[in-house]
Amino acid sequence: MLRTLSSALATEFAKSVTQPGYLVQIGLSTPLRLSNIGTVSWNSLTWTASDFTVDGIAFDADQPTSGRLSIQNLDGVIGALLLSASESMYDTAVTVYQFDRGALAADDVPKLAAMSIATLDVTIERVTLALVESQGSSQYSPRRRVSSGFGFEYATAPGSTFQWGNEIFTVGAADG
Repeated sequence: MLRTLSSALATEFAKSVTQPGYLVQIGLSTPLRLSNIGTVSWNSLTWTASDFTVDGIAFDADQPTSGRLSIQNLDGVIGALLLSASESMYDTAVTVYQFDRGALAADDVPKLAAMSIATLDVTIERVTLALVESQGSSQYSPRRRVSSGFGFEYATAPGSTFQWGNEIFTVGAADG
C-alpha cells in the first residue's frame, strides 16, 4: 500500500543523518509509554525518555512475529514495576512504533509490531521481555496471583503435595 509522506517526514528522509527512534507502549493498568530518544509528545500522549533497545523483531510469513525489548533497570524502578503483585505481565500487550525525531505527526509514526510478553527476565542492569505475536483470545483474560496483595496470607510450603482428581501435584518454590 502506497502512502503520501508528510513534508516533515520527507524532509527527515532527505537528510544525510537521521534520528530514528522507537516508541513502546506496555499495556499495564496504567499504560507505560517509553521513548528511546528523549521525552516526546505524539498522538496527544507523552512518551517518557528511557534507555531501551528493541531487537530481533522477525516478520516471517511462516512463523509468528517475535522480538525482544530490553529496558535499563539500574535504579530498580522498571523491574519493581513489572514484577509488582498488582500487575500480571503474562500476555500483556506491547506495541512498538518507529519514528524520526523531526516527524511526529500522527501519520508519520507507523506501528512496527503489536506483540505480547512471553517471558520476563529481571537483572540488576536490565529487564528483558521476550515478545511474541499477540494472542487476541487470551490477551484480556483475567489473571490472578497468589500473594498478600490479593488477600492470600498463607501459601503451601514448597515440596508439599496435593491430589486433584487422579493427579498428584507437588508445590514448587516461588523462584521456579
